Amino acid sequence: MALMHPCLLILVALPVTFSKWEDYITGKGGIKWLPNCEFPGFDIVQKEMTQEKCGQFCIATTHTNGCNAFSWQSGWCYLKKIPGHSLSRQPTTGGSCGVLPWEFEDGDPLDTGQDSSGIKSNITDQPRQIQCAYIKNVAFDEYLFAADDTYDENSRPVFTWRSKREGHPRDWSSTQGLWILEEGSPKNVYSIKNAYRQELLYASDCRFAQYERQVFTWRNPTRYDHGHLHWQLEAASVNTFYIKNRMFDEYLYAVEDALSFDPVRRKVHTWTQSRDVSAWAGVGSWVVETTTCPN
Repeated sequence: MALMHPCLLILVALPVTFSKWEDYITGKGGIKWLPNCEFPGFDIVQKEMTQEKCGQFCIATTHTNGCNAFSWQSGWCYLKKIPGHSLSRQPTTGGSCGVLPWEFEDGDPLDTGQDSSGIKSNITDQPRQIQCAYIKNVAFDEYLFAADDTYDENSRPVFTWRSKREGHPRDWSSTQGLWILEEGSPKNVYSIKNAYRQELLYASDCRFAQYERQVFTWRNPTRYDHGHLHWQLEAASVNTFYIKNRMFDEYLYAVEDALSFDPVRRKVHTWTQSRDVSAWAGVGSWVVETTTCPN
């Protein structure tokens, strides 16, 4: 009787079902990954980098090359574009493999299919739904808007409007305070575009301080990092949400008075440390007031 060597692996393709990714580990930006595996074939890009950066590289380039999965082996990241019916993984010694689950729309494992209309009373549950809304911070009763001035050639600051004397952004003749929410996949994950500027809200790589990350709208439509633009709406109460950036797993919040930009503009950042936004006394809570989209 022949004995199998204890270190010998039998390479058998394991089909991946779309109903669940229960055996996968959730990584930064919502990726799903596993150690000691690979997805054979369907390579579109290969690049030398650390294992930790491979999944983020896939997120950052999916809008240009269609990356929806990746493998990392021996210092090399292999980006993949795999048809859903061909997604299978093989065991390896070392390395890792992972997917962007939202790029596999059929039966997305992060989509529970549960009806949340009891809380999301004015946000519909239809996929790819486009809605317009004013976004108001609960703690300060101030609306989010995109500034007139710019930060650099690619970025525009966003604030909440502090001045009650000059009215709320929702009362302005322009649409600087109006936002277009387009739901993607999974449910409750949105791109958030300023209606006036036609620029997407994003969390930058730049930190303002030790625990704060800067938030802008992105001015350059031909060059952007896709993962920074995804925002997940987590229901807090009726029409009120915590807004979390999917790339960094950080929540949007309005800073205290002492850190405001000026007397009429309050800075808006993401918080890089605490995840317990329910304890923030409303600075991390946002009312989404839906309205008719402009023609």
